[in-house]
Amino acid sequence: MKRTILITLFFIVLLTTSAFAIDISSENAILIDTTTGRTIFQQGAYSKAFPASTTKIMTAILTLENLELTDTLVASENAVRSVPSGGSICDIQAGEEFTVEQLLEGLLIASGNEAANILAEGISGTIEEFVVLMNKKSNELDLTLTHFVNSNGLHNENHYSCAYDLAKMYRYAYNKFPDFRRITGMKAFSLPPTSIHTFDDRSFNNSNKMIIESNKYYYEPCTGGKTGFTSEAKNCLVASASKDGIELIACVLGGGKTEEGESQRYLDTKALFEYGFSNLVVKTIAKSGDILDTLEVENSKNRSDRLNAVLSEPVTIAIEQKDLNKDFEPKITITRDMVAPISSGEYIGKATYNVYGTYYDVDLFSGNSVEVKPDFSAGDLVADILIIILRIIIVIVIIILILRFYNKVIRKNAKMSRSSRTRRYNARFRR
Repeated sequence: MKRTILITLFFIVLLTTSAFAIDISSENAILIDTTTGRTIFQQGAYSKAFPASTTKIMTAILTLENLELTDTLVASENAVRSVPSGGSICDIQAGEEFTVEQLLEGLLIASGNEAANILAEGISGTIEEFVVLMNKKSNELDLTLTHFVNSNGLHNENHYSCAYDLAKMYRYAYNKFPDFRRITGMKAFSLPPTSIHTFDDRSFNNSNKMIIESNKYYYEPCTGGKTGFTSEAKNCLVASASKDGIELIACVLGGGKTEEGESQRYLDTKALFEYGFSNLVVKTIAKSGDILDTLEVENSKNRSDRLNAVLSEPVTIAIEQKDLNKDFEPKITITRDMVAPISSGEYIGKATYNVYGTYYDVDLFSGNSVEVKPDFSAGDLVADILIIILRIIIVIVIIILILRFYNKVIRKNAKMSRSSRTRRYNARFRR
């Protein structure tokens, strides 16, 4: 019997494990929750690696933080000619002028190396000064395994990162800049003719094949991404995906090709996303309007008055299947004095939810009003005295009634006792 139970349990565990199994061929990979930043899966994610053109995520971040999309920049000779042959370009010519938005499209969609240089010079004056800004921003984002020496990701032994840092960098850009999400999700873009380049022949598909419907690597939940390749870095990809309310970011570095000649970076990225969507479920752990606490209020009109601390908005997160029935209790912090008067809808503090090490702060508001105790007056004193006197009279009356009832019971018991003794006496002497 025990053997049968053990065999059954073994197969249950085996089936459960295989349902969520994942096999990643790339050297470095990670999957994180876009909302929380929590790591869901990693393989070599903290190992030093070459980022190639995924570097351009940082270039895009600094562009969006320092320039307007409508600003225009002129391509310098240095920005164009410093790109070695064989690198990805948008075919921009020295002296051409484009908007920042057009250059960002060239940067993130076509992975144009000269577009990265033009933006770098437009922000900092020189590429060298821009690199200083890149490393400063890297420190601000706590990318501890990242160091930049150029704006585009062309190979350099001192230009490196890791899968964890790149996913973290992408998450920052994805969550903060709607234009980053929009551009990385575009399927194609074109540069218009100019007086220098008069041909209308600069159209480019997104280098991320996961968003191209006609491509065999197309993956419908994918919302965008940034590719990279050098012979030293191999195939790289940082991408985002969304399905059933769950948003994920995957990073794959050092990808090669399968025996059939297929790209591991796309196969691995899809496998990571599928793993995440299979393991996670969206749950609302707290609803808007939920009463999280009931608070005492000083100086209230009635001593029984209490204030309801109400949640201002719902807390909806992606959690692991195994935690579906888990309760996430918040820490309540009240930031104002609980002294009347308090009106309904006033901000009174916050509720903090700790979900897998990520903290969510949600505002708390007063769910009801509490009126202040009226000011003291002679009329109030007279009323209070009369109430006290009335209460005393009621107590005295109750005591009198109890005493009368008690005396009546005693007399009745005494009478019954005398009668009983008389009957016993008569019965004894009349025999």
